[in-house]
Amino acid sequence: MSRLIADVGGTNVRFAVVAGSKLLTEPESFHCADYPSIIEAAQDYLSKNGQGASFDEAAFAVAAAVTGDWIDITNNHWAFSQAEVARRLNVKRVKFLNDFTALALGLPHLPEESALPLNDAKGVKNAPIAVIGPGTGLGVSGLLPDGKGRWVPIAGEGGHATLSARTEREFAVVNQAQKQFGHCSAERLISGPGLVTLAEILDGLDGRPPIRRTPADIAEKAQNGDCPVCSEALDLLLAFLGTTASNLALTLGAFGGLYLAGGILPRLGAERLKASPLMTRFTDKGRYRDYLASIPVNLVVHPLPAFLGLGNLPIEAAP
Repeated sequence: MSRLIADVGGTNVRFAVVAGSKLLTEPESFHCADYPSIIEAAQDYLSKNGQGASFDEAAFAVAAAVTGDWIDITNNHWAFSQAEVARRLNVKRVKFLNDFTALALGLPHLPEESALPLNDAKGVKNAPIAVIGPGTGLGVSGLLPDGKGRWVPIAGEGGHATLSARTEREFAVVNQAQKQFGHCSAERLISGPGLVTLAEILDGLDGRPPIRRTPADIAEKAQNGDCPVCSEALDLLLAFLGTTASNLALTLGAFGGLYLAGGILPRLGAERLKASPLMTRFTDKGRYRDYLASIPVNLVVHPLPAFLGLGNLPIEAAP
């Protein structure tokens, strides 16, 4: 049975038609800003693929909480009714779920070469799995074993939990973010927009005039080592991510592994992350250092990991 699938982020939406893990059409990415909603973007994709894009059902991953018929994408202008999407696309069986829930469901189908180890720990079979990753926002999810050989995904909004600071510099940064946003969630600083916010806050704390930068500018200059504030902003993002990821791993008892995903980390690469504050901070939990050191940490480098979850999702039994 063929299925139209889509991964809706804050910046881009990606479409394909699949049968399980098999692609029936080539995936294509569209800028969300170019369309009023997912309906028009899907219609554009389908029109470009003609008869090859016929499908029997649909599954869409969205960067938003899915709590009812109405969906409001957190980091762009899209807002729509699930029922209206089904009607306009003329499909009776359709499922919407959080994007990182879909990504989590794809992890059991992930090819071995698409998960690069960042430490030497070995996973425990049928143990909880955690996944977290910064992009336009901060996605968080996990998988729990049901005792029958299947996985139950966690459909939450952990990226909006309150961010924890550890050092004096971090407390100063979080305090400024708190003043700016009212609530400093993890996503406010552990994301592409968060990288820009971090650089702006650092400029202010150090008495420098603000400079307009993009996330890509900051990451590139940090990697090249020719912008001290960019390097500090990226290191802070990775340190905050390490703390947040270790909190998630402790909460779930994620001995099946912690998977790092999203749009930012694969661009940095495994070797950069191994030597970064992310891995140092991940195990920096005092009496639970050894506990966390025994959890394998992997970088997901598959180009479309959520598609693996969407293609293999049993719609009737979807979360």
